[in-house]
Amino acid sequence: MLQIMLIMLILIFALQAGVLCAVQKPGSKSDLALDYNLQIPANKGKVPCVIICSGQGYHKDLPLIKEFADLAEQSGFAAVRFNWSYFTAKGKPSEDGNKELTDIENIIKLAKQNPGIDSTRIYIAGKSMGSLLAYYAFQEHKELKGCILLTPILSKAEEGNSYYPDLAKETRPVAFILGDRDSGMCKLTELYKYLGTCAQNISVVALAGEHGIQIEGDDDNPDVQKINKESIKLAVESAVYRLKVFEYDKSKL
Repeated sequence: MLQIMLIMLILIFALQAGVLCAVQKPGSKSDLALDYNLQIPANKGKVPCVIICSGQGYHKDLPLIKEFADLAEQSGFAAVRFNWSYFTAKGKPSEDGNKELTDIENIIKLAKQNPGIDSTRIYIAGKSMGSLLAYYAFQEHKELKGCILLTPILSKAEEGNSYYPDLAKETRPVAFILGDRDSGMCKLTELYKYLGTCAQNISVVALAGEHGIQIEGDDDNPDVQKINKESIKLAVESAVYRLKVFEYDKSKL
């Protein structure tokens, strides 16, 4: 059932978002099956890890993903950021989401096998379309310790159980980070309504901006540029802060 719902949501999201956005070409690693970066703090022994899933056309080297990984590393976490295999191939997401889920499975396996990572303390995060896929993997892998959903997708509260199924039953920590003006992909009031059905306290961080946590339509305004840069910084700091809380909130361990 969860797989069927994911397929439907990937198709819906593809229709809403349109074709894959053109972005700057990411760095390639031709000797690897996936284009990824693994960042591990030096001389820390076995450390917790966060796996960061990108959005549909938002690759691993753009600010929200890269700065998240960088700050996580500085804060004592290993971080894996990667590009979807379709993105590296300059294609489109698979219709059923299976290829992207295989990408996540490979990254989870990579993290678990790394001697510098504590395989019992792995977290997952996802942006936009990546939040759907990350949450699906989170549900499939009960050993994952927590989930951070950046710029999530939730059009109506009553459809929440289709986008993020069984959240009301989830006991592991989950947090949402989004723009307060995102009326297209995830309206804040609709998210709050859905979260009101959940037993556990789920953190929501709302920052200025639309779906990308950016104020759009006035890109040349230096004041807007400053706010947008600060929004990314605060989103990254909030994500890493939640990881720290996940680590040390004994009721969720």
